[in-house]
Amino acid sequence: MPTYNVERLSSHAHEIRWEYTADDNVFWALLTSDRHWDNPHSDHDLQERHLKQAQEIGAPVLDHGDVFDAMQTKHDPRRDYDSLRGEHKGRDYLDRLVTTAMEFFSPNAEHLVSVQQCNHETAVLDNNNTNLLRRLCARLSDRNDTPVDARPMEGWTRFRFEHEGGGNVKTVQMYSHHGSGGSADVTKGTIQANRRAAGISGAQIVCTGHIHRSWELAIQQKTLQRNGEQAQEKQLHVQLPSYKREWENKSGFHVEKERKPRPVGARWLRFEVTPNGVHYTTLEAE
Repeated sequence: MPTYNVERLSSHAHEIRWEYTADDNVFWALLTSDRHWDNPHSDHDLQERHLKQAQEIGAPVLDHGDVFDAMQTKHDPRRDYDSLRGEHKGRDYLDRLVTTAMEFFSPNAEHLVSVQQCNHETAVLDNNNTNLLRRLCARLSDRNDTPVDARPMEGWTRFRFEHEGGGNVKTVQMYSHHGSGGSADVTKGTIQANRRAAGISGAQIVCTGHIHRSWELAIQQKTLQRNGEQAQEKQLHVQLPSYKREWENKSGFHVEKERKPRPVGARWLRFEVTPNGVHYTTLEAE
């Protein structure tokens, strides 16, 4: 059972609430992205392991998009029949994606708080007039009697910590975007993190996916405290990896461009509530 409560504040914002005590003050969330779930090279075993771990410790799961690969429709110039899993071969290809994904994610849907709409899903929506993500989330919600929200490509999550006895509320805000653009082998997307830091205010954490990299980068920002003193705050930029082992194909786009292997998996977001505030960091999920 979840150890937290979730409130949907708007179509693009949620608040996740925990109660803490002096002895129970560490909390976890699982941050995932770029599952490309229907791709033959998507690591289903690793996804299932991480989802079960989240269920065991009662951690919410926040997915940052591209749940589906969905590149095999007649309208997609990238289509390749050899890139279809056997269970997805049929005239009702898109329906099969939703049905099989619902079966896969259903055992752990209780902790799947939200999934973001991203470029692979919007390509299907633009060309085939169906929203795969909303269909999946609706079926997961109906089957498991628990809300799984399909969010836009960007959104916010407020993590709220209140003392068990009431009061002493502390919050951490996270801005999420699926991400965009490319990723050079040397900088690995960190230049874009610095650009985001200049344009995103009020977020202690900025989380993105899309480029299939895995890192965290702390960027310090100046701020003015209520007492008039200047201070600095940490804005933690978190880049999420993919679950797709794309280099194993030995052909295709990734190999043709001579790209190197990319990290596979997800990242844990760890909170520790202290008298001085909330400390937050991320760790690679194993």
